[in-house]
Amino acid sequence: MKFNKWKKALERFADHESSKYHCDSVLKAECTLLIESEKQDSVAVQLNHQAKQQILDNRRKITQLSKLLSSAADKEFL
Repeated sequence: MKFNKWKKALERFADHESSKYHCDSVLKAECTLLIESEKQDSVAVQLNHQAKQQILDNRRKITQLSKLLSSAADKEFL
């Protein structure tokens, strides 16, 4: 696309720079560069890590609950 309105160039560039499209594009580019430089994990890796942490946390809670129920059963509280 050709730009012909040079008299209003600074105004037009400022408008473009503050547009949602431009801001979204800059953010996507920055995230891509971070992932490619290995300073940030990809979304898939982040989600996988979060899921793994949730599984480990759930296992810890179930283990604690199991021990509590077993202890209560031994003492005939149930």
